[in-house]
Amino acid sequence: MTIDADIESGLDAHVGLSAQIASRIYPSHFPEDPTFPLVVYNRISEVPSQAMGSGEPIVGYVTRFQFDGYAQTDGSAHGYNTARAIGPLLVDAIRTLPADTATINERSILDVMDIHEAETGLYRVKVEARFVHG
Repeated sequence: MTIDADIESGLDAHVGLSAQIASRIYPSHFPEDPTFPLVVYNRISEVPSQAMGSGEPIVGYVTRFQFDGYAQTDGSAHGYNTARAIGPLLVDAIRTLPADTATINERSILDVMDIHEAETGLYRVKVEARFVHG
């Protein structure tokens, strides 16, 4: 499996997160006219790791991903509360991804942030995570 596939299947398997978003996990962007709430993930950066110096073969990668949990607002606090509820579930799902998968060796949470997108009427919680993988 790839790191993307391991992450997506791990998020989908997390009981708390899937209770909130079902299987609405999308790479890069969400589809037109989506059902909310949902999660979108993007690769922010990927740096190859080499064994003992620059001339050696690549032995793995350090990759940063951004996960965005989206909820639609209805003018009340409901959308905000829904998005806020996704944040801790995403953090827990990332932290409990199996480290013994074919690709993931370690993972850590770097940042969590709440964002209101006034122009779209969406609330978003952003979680950035770092993965070391082969």
